[in-house]
Amino acid sequence: MVGRFKDELVHLDWTIVGPQRKIEEFFKRVRRFFRIQDAPFVVQEAPNDLCHVGLDLPPEVRTSGALEVQDAFIRDIAVSPFDSNGNEVGTITLIVVPGQLSGNSANSGPLNGVLASPTFREFNFVLEIDGTGISQAATISSVHASFPVNHLNGQAFPGAPQFDDVEVSVGSMNYAYLETWADQVRQGGVDPRRDGEIRLRNNTTATVARIRLYELIPLAFPQFGSFTNRRTILLDLGRFEITGP
Repeated sequence: MVGRFKDELVHLDWTIVGPQRKIEEFFKRVRRFFRIQDAPFVVQEAPNDLCHVGLDLPPEVRTSGALEVQDAFIRDIAVSPFDSNGNEVGTITLIVVPGQLSGNSANSGPLNGVLASPTFREFNFVLEIDGTGISQAATISSVHASFPVNHLNGQAFPGAPQFDDVEVSVGSMNYAYLETWADQVRQGGVDPRRDGEIRLRNNTTATVARIRLYELIPLAFPQFGSFTNRRTILLDLGRFEITGP
């Protein structure tokens, strides 16, 4: 868990890593206690909560203490981009603002009940818009939302969420459907908002999670793209949610 405490990073052995240090250096030091892998859905939580989350740890790993995060809220959430020509493991990244941090060594010992983390691949996805499969979707940009941090009476709380636009590059088989949709925006008179869904799949093509996209509206669909027989549509995203399979 990387948290903020008096504007400094808190290390799991309760020492302070100054803000001038790189995040990579922080995690190198953390790995003295945990073998943290870059798998999706990995939640960096206090060790005594591991039975409820998905840290992928070997059974021989033992903890020397627990860092408890209380009254936290998400400040930023991002799903890594999708690429039909890629082969990387996908990730979901959370930045959390804790209301309070406390450390103790009462729960030291072996880790029990650790759950395996489901994984998805950046190339293994399915995109649907309003129930229509976008069969030649080649890439999808990061699905991202941020929550501005507001302060009142010394307390931090999340502001209204801000959702990034989504870029989707497609092949020629999907041009007609997307052109018709974009024309509704140009002509007006019809509500152009449509919902969509990205299915995240593992190596065996089993769906492990879904990203539900709400109130999508075409912003631009240029006639020419950077690749032959491929165009990119830019979509305004009203909101999204991540659900199970």
